Amino acid sequence: MKIKIMIDNIKYNNKPQGKEIGSIVKRLSNNKNITKLSVEELANKIIEGYTVKPAICGRKQKEWQEQQVFMIDIDKGLTIEKAIERSREINIIPAFIYTSFSHTEDNHKFRLVFISDEVITNINEALAIQHVLNSLFSADEHCKNLNRIYFGGRSIVYESYSSVINVREILNKYSDIWYNERLGKKSDYNNRYKNNIYYLSRKNPYKQTNDNNNIKYINISCTKKPHNNNKYNNNISINIVGEKTLDDYYNIKAIKDKNIQYLKSVLNVKKEIILQNEQELYDYIKKEINLIELLNIDNFNNFRCIIHNDNNPSAGIIQDDDGTYIYHCFGCGFKGNIIHVVQALTNEKTYKVIEFIKEIYNIKVKKTDWQKEQIAILEANKQMLLNGDFEKYYPNVYKLIKRYIPQLITMIDIAIMNVRDENFTDNEGNIVFFISNSELANLLNSKSNKRINQRNVLFAFLKLLKKLDKDEIPEKDLKKALEIQKKYKHNNIVNYFSIGDYDIYRMKESEKRATMWYAKNMSMTGLSYEGIYRTFGKEIANELYPQYKKKVIKTEEGYKEIDRTTSKASDERTNDIIKIIFHLINSKRYATEKEVIEILQSKYGKILTQVQLKRSLQEILYIYNLKRIRCNKEIKEQLGITSKGYPFIIVKND
Repeated sequence: MKIKIMIDNIKYNNKPQGKEIGSIVKRLSNNKNITKLSVEELANKIIEGYTVKPAICGRKQKEWQEQQVFMIDIDKGLTIEKAIERSREINIIPAFIYTSFSHTEDNHKFRLVFISDEVITNINEALAIQHVLNSLFSADEHCKNLNRIYFGGRSIVYESYSSVINVREILNKYSDIWYNERLGKKSDYNNRYKNNIYYLSRKNPYKQTNDNNNIKYINISCTKKPHNNNKYNNNISINIVGEKTLDDYYNIKAIKDKNIQYLKSVLNVKKEIILQNEQELYDYIKKEINLIELLNIDNFNNFRCIIHNDNNPSAGIIQDDDGTYIYHCFGCGFKGNIIHVVQALTNEKTYKVIEFIKEIYNIKVKKTDWQKEQIAILEANKQMLLNGDFEKYYPNVYKLIKRYIPQLITMIDIAIMNVRDENFTDNEGNIVFFISNSELANLLNSKSNKRINQRNVLFAFLKLLKKLDKDEIPEKDLKKALEIQKKYKHNNIVNYFSIGDYDIYRMKESEKRATMWYAKNMSMTGLSYEGIYRTFGKEIANELYPQYKKKVIKTEEGYKEIDRTTSKASDERTNDIIKIIFHLINSKRYATEKEVIEILQSKYGKILTQVQLKRSLQEILYIYNLKRIRCNKEIKEQLGITSKGYPFIIVKND
């Protein structure tokens, strides 16, 4: 059998050093050094002093193409004799073993070379094989990268050139080792591997037999696996040699039968989990409960789908960026979290699925009287929005928000799901919660994060919710938000909100704000920090944009934080608008917004001019003693306006 491998064209009698290593790495990044050799020829090349790279790969691991040779480096702890003994115990036999340049009789340093029974073209499989071999032989952890090079050596101390390793069997049998690596947990062979025995029958309600012909040769291993309480406990894992069928997945059968007692037993669930609210419950179920362990899937990367009749392995389980376990089958297209998977197996309604999972894992949501009171307040707010009270008693507020009520109700629902204890409140004692604009847009099936944010600003202006400054965010929440901001390099932390009681006092203030909005001819187009600042002043602007009230500038002394006002570019556009308005008033005694936009659109563009005019108009009217009025027949005759209809015009406030 000829195998493909990368071999350097320069041999060394001693371990290469410094610049020599750099030159070797460079040469072995070139496809010109790819060659095909028999296993024995490869062994001879290595002891002649030639460096090899087992993988067909460039300088970086992402340039990996394929691999059939796997090597591990032993430089402490294990002797050559012990390594050979271990390989026979687990029936993973190297093709040969050679000593490194620094090997001595007192300190064994050597490398095991394995040949796979097939060429590996999937990098994840190659990584898994490399890590499993490293773990089983307690090899140097630095050998896990596939782009690694291995120097030549002194002599061959063991040879079995015809031996190959069964890749599929290794990936199935030792999938838990790779699983722990994916979770960042160290797997130790000495803790994992104990012995192989003949095992007659599991004491299992789903598989009982008195037929001794059904004896199977299995591997019992002590392994550290994540459990329901997110701790790593030593548990017995039983892996039957050979491929599992769906009939062997006892946990899945127990889920289908809703056998809570059996699942509690095999999952070793003992501790009671107490949570404060529904959001904590959903997060715990999706992120803390190990879906792989619940289903008892051996090879979680690639297995037969449990949702449909899958003849070829087409399903896998991963953890996404926020820690949620996701089941995905490329055969039938099913994709979902633990709730979706259990629902597919049980055919139960969602609320029953959640209760089923809660019972398995001893999860309870316990609310205090204070929490119940806060939820009642928020539920009453929702009823006011839906029962016609807003439209009847607060018409100006209703007129402003009627199109956006679904978003406000969603915000209240999020608040309800996040009611915690009294430590998580704002300065007024209202419950605190957070959600990003993108998450909220996704919930509302909106493509515009900007519009979502503008509506929340409108709600805040009307005092129907509050956007929190950093000093009002609970300490634990703020710490977490700052960590996320730093991790993802965001300019600001995620938005934190609070919602109070829509009582008569708050609604009186809300109606007053709505009246102000209409009096200033404010619109959603002009809704921004600058628009609020120019129209209603600095205090209200800072209230609605608490994270935007400061900005950092560079000075001769360094960077300095100052109060935000308006930008230089915005001021320039505003000054041009003022000039155009007065030019029109001086020439014909009035100006229209349409005329201002038409004149300046060639300089700034139509949309930017429209937005700037909306943001600056109230400030211009106030400072320059102007007013915006709607024409009537008399005014049109006085000013000689010949256009159709009765447009708004800007005139001097004489």
